[in-house]
Amino acid sequence: AISAETYGVTIESAPGSSTATVEGNLETVQRVIAPILENACVYAHSKVRIEASSAGGPVVSIFDDGPGIDPLEGEAMFEPGRRGGARRNPAAPTGTGLGLALSRRLARAIGGDVGIAMRTGNTGAEVRISLLAAPGTSA
Repeated sequence: AISAETYGVTIESAPGSSTATVEGNLETVQRVIAPILENACVYAHSKVRIEASSAGGPVVSIFDDGPGIDPLEGEAMFEPGRRGGARRNPAAPTGTGLGLALSRRLARAIGGDVGIAMRTGNTGAEVRISLLAAPGTSA
C-alpha cells in the first residue's frame, strides 16, 4: 500500500482534472497506477501531483518534484530489474525495479500504455498512463 506519509511527501490532485470511464477492471487499473505513484513518492522531494485528462482518450499523468529522469535512462526504465540512478528518498525501501515494467505490461494488456515525458533540467519526472475509454463513453 502506498502511504505518502511514509515518504514524507504530499499527494495532490491537479485542479481542473477531468474524469473519464475507462475500459478494464478496477483492480487492473489500480495495478497499473500504484507502482507509478509509489515511484513518484520514492523520488519526490516533497510533492506528487496527479492529473487526469480525457482529451484524446483517458490519460493519468503523475508528476513529482524530484531529481527527474536522466534522458539516457528513458525507455530503459521499463526493463525488468532496472532502477533509476537518481537520488532516492532516504525513507524509501529499496525496490526490485519491477514497478514500471509491470505497469507498462498491464497497461498494454488492456489496450493502454505507460510512458515517460522527458523534461529538461532537474524539474522532476512525469509519467503518463494512457487508457482506453469504456465503450459508449466520450473521451
